[in-house]
Amino acid sequence: MRPDEFAKTLGIDKEGKYYDDVYVIQLEDSNEFARMYSRLDKNENLDLDPEGIDLGTEGSTLVYLSDEFDVTLKSDFGEEYYAVEISEAKE
Repeated sequence: MRPDEFAKTLGIDKEGKYYDDVYVIQLEDSNEFARMYSRLDKNENLDLDPEGIDLGTEGSTLVYLSDEFDVTLKSDFGEEYYAVEISEAKE
């Protein structure tokens, strides 16, 4: 399964782009970011990595792990950048 196919299994219908080996799905705004957080956090096939949490005033990073893929939810409040990044799981 490819990262874009995995995104569909998570209920993510929005199209993304590949940057090297990472599939990046840009989110419109903080509201879409919040909806995506809720979707990922409730997914039974993903586990939030305690070491992959970085919450700050400038932005945040949350890493969810599955057997095959790592899913990173990122925000940069100053740049108004919000995205989901999916890559092959790290060993």
